[in-house]
Amino acid sequence: MASANTQSNTIKYYVAHIFSGASFIVPITILYYLARGLSYFEIGLLESIFLCASFALEIPTGALADRIGRKYVISMGVLIVAIATVLIGLGNSFLIFALAQIIFGIGAALRSGADTALIYDSLIENNQSNLYNKIEGKSYAFFSIAGVIAAPFGAYLFSINYKWPFFIDGLLLFFAALSYFLMHEPKNKPHKKSNDNYLTILILGLKNSIQAPIIRWYIIFTVFLSLMMGIFASLLSQPLLIAKGVNVVFIGYIFSIILFFQAVCSMYAHKIEAFLREKSALFLIFFIPGISFLLMSYPTLAITLFFFIFYYFSKGFQYPILKDYIQRRISSDTRATVLSIQNFFDSLAGIIFFPIFGLLIDRLPITNSLIFLGLITLSVGFILYVYRPKNNTI
Repeated sequence: MASANTQSNTIKYYVAHIFSGASFIVPITILYYLARGLSYFEIGLLESIFLCASFALEIPTGALADRIGRKYVISMGVLIVAIATVLIGLGNSFLIFALAQIIFGIGAALRSGADTALIYDSLIENNQSNLYNKIEGKSYAFFSIAGVIAAPFGAYLFSINYKWPFFIDGLLLFFAALSYFLMHEPKNKPHKKSNDNYLTILILGLKNSIQAPIIRWYIIFTVFLSLMMGIFASLLSQPLLIAKGVNVVFIGYIFSIILFFQAVCSMYAHKIEAFLREKSALFLIFFIPGISFLLMSYPTLAITLFFFIFYYFSKGFQYPILKDYIQRRISSDTRATVLSIQNFFDSLAGIIFFPIFGLLIDRLPITNSLIFLGLITLSVGFILYVYRPKNNTI
């Protein structure tokens, strides 16, 4: 039976995800930048600037969370993201947006890795780490359901006033930060040990990530998938629907539908994983996005929408399953550090490739860009899948 602290942390973790997921800007961010006169290259460059800021602080902030406590670092990070979101709404030039992305990157670096490490160690404290997959799936489902409700309103408000969705998101993120701050810090936190200083934790986390073949593989696999999905989400998803003739307000309803399917799949991710097992789950995790990107380029709107929904359906179980697979293989004393190393390489890949893909999309039809993205996802994903370490232990 779960302890009071574990139950309280789980509830607050869910609440934080609900406030974070109730995003009014998800269906309109790219359209907002385009309405401000930015090109796809400039939008990709903004994403690269965000990732540069995150990149510089990713590993140090993970080690900081392992040292002084995850909840303090997470709540500060989410609060900084809230400020950056409001600044984007206030901005009207590339320079203001770039400044907001730098602030956004700092906040994201503080948060990344530490939130999942906090809830995982809460479960370890009560010998219930086997429930992590289920809890992470539910939290992502609540995150998605909140988006289901917010997305149509965000698109509608965008059609009235471009700025309002960003202001509302900033307020909701403040409440998400408060939820994290009120969580209980597990007693098994390594920073309680007097001989574990910041530098020791940082070096140990780097060593574990580099030397353990299975952790190294999961970092590479996750970074690659994150890049492919990030390019689609940040540069292609909304313009694709506009190019197919979908009205801006209806984009909000479409995102509501896809987030609903994502939530359902995430809610049952632990059951899907139990049925598929690791090998089959990993294959589908790269195959479904790759084939969806290819078939979304088909001229018929109905087929595009079907695979648009199918893609987000797969995304629903991909996130909690991958998180669970890597969490199982990391020790508690460097958990946030190792997860931050993964996010560090996420940022590095984005810094390099987001502007490149932005230039590509400026010069190619959106459908051709999708075909290119799908082929890369399938080919590189298959190569990584084949060369996964046979020894599944650290």
